[in-house]
Amino acid sequence: MPYFLDHTLPFFAQRRPPLIVSISAPTAEGFASLAAALTRPGVAGIEANISCPNIEADGRAFAQRCDSTEAAVRALRAATPLPLWVKLTPNVGDIAEIARAAEAAGADALVVANTILALSIDVATFRPRLGNMMGGLSGPAIKPIVLRQVYQCARAVRIPVIGCGGIATTEDAVEYLLAGATAMQVGTATFRHPGAMPAIIDGLAQFCGRRDIARVAELTGAMRSEEADEPDVAWTSPAA
Repeated sequence: MPYFLDHTLPFFAQRRPPLIVSISAPTAEGFASLAAALTRPGVAGIEANISCPNIEADGRAFAQRCDSTEAAVRALRAATPLPLWVKLTPNVGDIAEIARAAEAAGADALVVANTILALSIDVATFRPRLGNMMGGLSGPAIKPIVLRQVYQCARAVRIPVIGCGGIATTEDAVEYLLAGATAMQVGTATFRHPGAMPAIIDGLAQFCGRRDIARVAELTGAMRSEEADEPDVAWTSPAA
């Protein structure tokens, strides 16, 4: 932590984009301590990854229960006046109730969602492929699941929802916006294509230009439940 505060943070804080610092901790008190330490010039906001294990609840993720979600977010909210983004886990039955608990406790935005808990086994050795047995599945395979959860959360809360899960193309980003996201995060795709995020940003501008949409924000929550009859609202795929 001291090295991060003294060296890493100043390096990124001098860049033009706002700096959001992502944190995780095994206890609500740990989250609060980190948030307080990071409340300093150069930090524009904090993302609290409450999908990490909570040692006070037998290792279950904070965001798997409403009470632990609320406890962690309240501790964070008391520790910092900075904008607070709360990252949820997709490994729950009803993510909307978790989203409402985070909002009630003081979250300024939700990040939906982290990776899906998964398992892979080597059939030659009969052993799990990961040393920790289970791990997080990310990338295009999880997009339909998390897209559904973004839609559910956006309908359940009044605060912004940031979509995260399998976004690799402009079309992926548009889907998340239509489902109710106000912003997106791109992770796995950047390992294959480091320029994925700038390409998606440019693609969104082009998509809106072809559809005579003045602002990307107009796409947020614009999914239609009925089939579109008018040709001007039908899907227009990007030019090859």
